[in-house]
Amino acid sequence: MQHQQQSVTIIRPDGRTSGTSIRPLSCQLHSLSRADGSAQFTCGSTKILAAVYGPGPSKIPSRERLDQAVIVVVFKQAQYTHSSSSSCCSKMTNREMERFLIDSFSACICVHTYPKTIIEIVLQVIQADGSVLGNAVNAAVLALMDAGIEMKSIPIGTTCLIGKDNTILLLDPCGQEEEDEEGIMDEKKKCGTTFVLVTDSIQNNIITCMTLGSNAFLANSFRISVDAANQASKAVLMFMRMAIEQVHSHKS
Repeated sequence: MQHQQQSVTIIRPDGRTSGTSIRPLSCQLHSLSRADGSAQFTCGSTKILAAVYGPGPSKIPSRERLDQAVIVVVFKQAQYTHSSSSSCCSKMTNREMERFLIDSFSACICVHTYPKTIIEIVLQVIQADGSVLGNAVNAAVLALMDAGIEMKSIPIGTTCLIGKDNTILLLDPCGQEEEDEEGIMDEKKKCGTTFVLVTDSIQNNIITCMTLGSNAFLANSFRISVDAANQASKAVLMFMRMAIEQVHSHKS
């Protein structure tokens, strides 16, 4: 029997009534004067600060590659609100998140344009209220654009939460939905499966994907998440373009 996403109206903790809606977005570009590129990206109450340094020579020559740039990611978490041992971000170590982000950006940055250099991306979580890793991707993309780093595709990060019954989808879950304090996803107040997807917003391809949760999920649940992520990525990309255009219009 094929499972479909439930078309039900729900009231989410932050007031959204649709499982496929994302929270309001805002950003501030070039927010750090000493970085080559920087951006503060806000999605709802989740706020990420990203800084890009480089491309430049490595202080450790052994880290360089003759034919391409090496991508380095540093992920920092502060004592932020709505943190919980049940949240998506807390289930991974910083090193695991850094590896995921390195894989995502290495696939999108034109690394062969910058041989024998290091491009360092530093991400600081200022405040977390769900979907931290996906929003960290988007903050870094804006910082890379601000630094003028050449990219062959624009990666967009999206987080999808699928209920244990493999039907209800929550796009861009907030912290309370990740913790599931209200039992939104099931009676036992346990989260379903979380997909952190990085998609090419132009080609609709999956660049990287991380799955969190011990519950089994159906292939159809994954397809629903991918479709939702592709739709959300178009809205996020449009927001990014407007932000970049606004900055350039003020400079001209």
